[in-house]
Amino acid sequence: MNSNRKETLSICTGILRYSTISEIPTDLSSFSFPLLSNEEDIRLFSFTDPYETLFENNQMPRRSVDKEIFMYSTQSRTSDGLGMRWMINNSSLDKLHLINLTQPLLLDVYNGIEDNLPTNVIYSIKQNQLIDIVLQNTVAANGVCETHPFHLHGHKFWIHSQGSGMYNPLEKLNPDTNNPILRDTLTLYATSYSYLTPNRTSTNYLKPCGWIKLRLIANNPGLWLLHCHIGSHLFMGMTIIIKEDIEHLVMNYMSQN
Repeated sequence: MNSNRKETLSICTGILRYSTISEIPTDLSSFSFPLLSNEEDIRLFSFTDPYETLFENNQMPRRSVDKEIFMYSTQSRTSDGLGMRWMINNSSLDKLHLINLTQPLLLDVYNGIEDNLPTNVIYSIKQNQLIDIVLQNTVAANGVCETHPFHLHGHKFWIHSQGSGMYNPLEKLNPDTNNPILRDTLTLYATSYSYLTPNRTSTNYLKPCGWIKLRLIANNPGLWLLHCHIGSHLFMGMTIIIKEDIEHLVMNYMSQN
């Protein structure tokens, strides 16, 4: 059993016991261990693979978008130096700093109250806009580029494109040549400085290491979380809130009977 999560990249060896074996081997010197694949060889997947929708209504719009939102993810220490936070555009969602922890934000917004909104992580979009959101990955404080599975509430979206290094907004990108499927999750891969990269060092901190662009249609009014689906990263603040078309927000009330 090998672990590549150790800072030293040392191999952690254990023994798996089978009920049909009468003796447990204690000398493992004769065992050969397989070489780990280079992560950069197995990262990502080919956009030529035919995971595509055949339904015309679900095909990704190819026109110019109305708005592009850039999300630059970083890791940094808390102000007291004792903790660690995940940030998006230098901001982190801290629920404990909300004014009212018992009142739902959506109900506040419906009633025209926005004092409790964490404005540093709010991104507004309008009705029926075509939106691109770019998620940019960077090397964490320990010199490793993490992989982040992101989930968007309230929407399905398409993966438009992805790449290594730093996203260039001036580059004209061709979208996926297939008709990408609608989804509500994606993976922001580590395209460099991964756990399996030799000679990792904290001097690589904040270097760009991959990006992915999603495309959605703003057709569902509300407040929607976009967050890393790794629980610890979520609680460390790797979350933004999309404030969508609040003017057309409708509240449905359930009968108490």
